[in-house]
This record gives sequence, structure tokens and C-alpha cells, in this order.
Amino acid sequence: MKPGDTITAGNLSGDFLLPVDPAKKLVWIAGGTGITPFRSHAKYLIDLDQKRDVELFYVVSDPTEIAYKSIWRDARNVGVNTTY
Repeated sequence: MKPGDTITAGNLSGDFLLPVDPAKKLVWIAGGTGITPFRSHAKYLIDLDQKRDVELFYVVSDPTEIAYKSIWRDARNVGVNTTY
């Protein structure tokens, strides 16, 4: 994709499992408490010290609502880049 390209999102779907292939690039998009499944994935990667190429876009109404702050800080070490 190029800057300015449009992405259309639909209904929630999928099996919420990490791909078997660790080389597969991932984009996680969450708002509010919808971050919970991604927290589980991030903690798993941290616990195994398994590096992945992950871009997380996490939207909250106020920075004080960011959940699991320490997880997102630690997840940087395994390749999870978080944009708030």
C-alpha cells in the first residue's frame, strides 16, 4: 500500500490465532477493550521471546484508557510496534 490508500474493514472474523509462519506480517486494529485478544497474543510472544513483525493500531477516547500499558511496552522487544 501507499500513503493515502484506503482500507475498508468489515465485520469481526477469523479464528484469533497467530499464523504458524512467524515471517507473516500482521496488522492488529483495536479500540477500547477490543484490545484483549491482542494482549493475549502479545503476552504469548513475550513469554516465548518470539519475534514477529506486528503493527498495532489501538484507539481509545483518552490516553488514561489505554489497557495493558506494560504489555505494549514489553512487546516492542518482540517486534510489536504500537500506534495510539
